[in-house]
Amino acid sequence: MENNPGLSVLCTDVKNAFNSVSRDSILSQVMKVFPEIYHHVRQMYDSPSTLIYVKGKDIVKLQSEEGVHQGDPLGPVLFSIALQPIIASVQDRHQDTTMLAYLDDVYVVGLPESSISVFDDVKGSLKDVGLTIRDEKCKLYYPDAPEHFATTVPITRVGVHVLGTPIGAPSYIQSSCTRVAQDGSSLCSKLKDLDDPQCSLLLLRHCHVPKMNHLARTVSPRDVSEAAGIHDLLTRKTFTDIIGLDRLDDTKWKQASLKIKFGGFGLTSIRGTAPAAFLAAWAHSLKELPNRFPSMCRDLENLYQSSPKNDSSTIRSTLYQAVSNLPPKSNLDDEEEVIYHTLEEMIKNPRKLQHRLSTDISCMEAATFTNRIVEEKDAGRMRSLQGRGAGGWLETVPTSDKHALKQNEFRLASCLRLGVCLPFSQLLVKCECGAELDREGYHLITCKYGGGPVWTHNTLVSGWSECLSDLLICHQIEPRHRYIHTEDRPDITFYDVDSGTTKEIDVAMAHPWSKDTIKGASTTCGYAATKREARKEVKYRKESLPDGSKPFVTPLVFEHFGRWGPKAEEFLNELAKKSKDMLGRKNEAAFRSYWRRRFSVIIQKCNSRVVLRKLSRLSLNCLDGQDKLEMDKAIHSSIH
Repeated sequence: MENNPGLSVLCTDVKNAFNSVSRDSILSQVMKVFPEIYHHVRQMYDSPSTLIYVKGKDIVKLQSEEGVHQGDPLGPVLFSIALQPIIASVQDRHQDTTMLAYLDDVYVVGLPESSISVFDDVKGSLKDVGLTIRDEKCKLYYPDAPEHFATTVPITRVGVHVLGTPIGAPSYIQSSCTRVAQDGSSLCSKLKDLDDPQCSLLLLRHCHVPKMNHLARTVSPRDVSEAAGIHDLLTRKTFTDIIGLDRLDDTKWKQASLKIKFGGFGLTSIRGTAPAAFLAAWAHSLKELPNRFPSMCRDLENLYQSSPKNDSSTIRSTLYQAVSNLPPKSNLDDEEEVIYHTLEEMIKNPRKLQHRLSTDISCMEAATFTNRIVEEKDAGRMRSLQGRGAGGWLETVPTSDKHALKQNEFRLASCLRLGVCLPFSQLLVKCECGAELDREGYHLITCKYGGGPVWTHNTLVSGWSECLSDLLICHQIEPRHRYIHTEDRPDITFYDVDSGTTKEIDVAMAHPWSKDTIKGASTTCGYAATKREARKEVKYRKESLPDGSKPFVTPLVFEHFGRWGPKAEEFLNELAKKSKDMLGRKNEAAFRSYWRRRFSVIIQKCNSRVVLRKLSRLSLNCLDGQDKLEMDKAIHSSIH
C-alpha cells in the first residue's frame, strides 16, 4: 500500500467457519492432496458424531454432521484443505488483486472496485463448501474512499486489524497498540490480589510481559514506543506490589528487568527489545514472502530498496533507525564486545535473528549495569547472582512444599536479590552478637549467634542426601572417627560403584560480602565460592584415613545468593550422568534442572527463615512499646 497509495484492504468474516465447513469437501480434498491420511480422516468424519451437553438438569444430544471437531489437532489443516481450492480459483479469475488467507481470515488487497468484485465472487464460491460470509462483520480499509462509494461492506478510512496487527494511519496504529497495553491492567490487578507472590511473578513474567511481543514484531518501534512504555510501567508497578514494596527506584527496576541469568527477574522491557523484534520480523519476511508469494517480489524489492533514507515514514528508514537503536559495541569492554551485522547481512541470515539480537542486548545491558556499580558490596551481589542456578527459585513452579516459598519468604528473598533496604531495618540497630546491622540484612544471614549458619548447612546436607537417595546411592551422614589424629569429618560419605572408590563431600556456604572476599567478589563472578572450595581442598589434603591413604573429598560450596561453586557444578553433572527415568532412559537434563531449582529454593528458604527468626527474637529483646508493635506488624504482614 505504500508503493501503491490507491490500494485497499478488504477483511472478510466467515460465520461459524470451523463448525460449518463441508465434510464432503474435506474428504474429497484430502484424497486429492494428502491421500496418506484419507482413511484416518474418513474414520473420524464420514459419519455424524454425537455432541453431549448439560442444559439445566437435562442431558442434550446433538448430531454433528458438518465442520471439524473442536480439539482435533488436524482441524486447522482440514479446514484449510477445503478452503484452499476456493481461494486459488478466485485468485486465478482476478489477477489484478492479491488474496491472502490464514485459516478463515481472508484478505483481499487491490483497487477498491476490484476488491469488491473479488468479495462477491468469494461469497458465492464459499457456499460450495458450506461457508457463509457476513457482510456487516467485514471491513474495507480504503483511505481515499469517496463520500458515496457503493458497497454493502462497511468502509473505514483510518485503519484495520490484520491478524491482530493494526495497519493504517499512524494515529490509528498507535491508539490500537495503546489499547492492547492498557488491556493488561486487568490481569495485573488480579496478580496483585493473589496471596502467592511466587505464582504471581511467574504469571507476570510468562503471561503479561510477552503480551506485546507480536506487536513489537509487526509494528515499527516508533509507533509501538508509547504503548510499550505503558506496558513496561504497568509491569514495574505490578512487580513492586508483588514483592511488597511501596516503591522501586530506577536502578533497582533496571536490575529487575535484566534476564534471570544476569541477576534480574526476567521482566524484559518491550520498549528496549522492540527494535530487535521488528528487524528480525522484516528480515524473515524479506526472505520468506517472495518464496510463498512470487507476485510480491517486485513490491517488496521496491519497498525496501527505493525508499529514501531521509523520509522517516518509509520502511527502509524505519529499519535503519531500528539498527541505530541497537547498543553500539564501543560501550562494551573488549571481553564483552558484541559484533552487530549490517542490515543487509541480517536479511541474508535471518535464522534466530531476534534471539541473537535480544541476547546481545541483554548481555550489553547486564555488563553496563554491573560495571557502573560503585559499591563493592553491591558489585559482589550482582556478580554472585550472575551464575547458573542462582535464579532457579524464580523459575520454579510451586507444585509442592519442596518447591514453594511462603509469602514472606518469597518477598524477603526478592529484597535480598535486589539489595534493597529491608522495610523494617530502621527499627533495629544492633544484632544479638553486638555487631551493627546493615540495612540489607546480610549480617543476619551469616551471624553465628543463634545457630542460623548451622541450620542452613544441615538443611543443604539433607538436600544432598535426598539427591543421592534418588539415585539409590547408599551413603552415611557425618561418619565419626573417619580420619586419623583429628575429629574432622565429611558431611556425607558414599561408595561410587562406577569408579570403585569411596567418595566424600563437604558442604559449605560462602559469603560474597565478607571482609576477606568482598574485594575479589566485586570483580570476579563466583569468587567467594571458588575461594572457599580451595580452602576446603587444602584442609582435607592434610587428613589421612586409617589405612594411610588420602581421602577423596569434594567441597560443595554455594554462595548465599544461590550461585554454585565449580566443584558443586561438576559433582551435580556427575550425578546427572547416572540419572535415568522410570523407563530406564537417560535423564541428565531433567535431573540437573530439577536439583538446580531445588537447591535454589532451599537456599532462599534458609536465608529468609534465618532473617525472620532473628528479627523476631530481636523485636522481643530489644524493642519496647510502639516500636515492638511496628516490628511485629512488619514481620507478620509479609515484610510490607
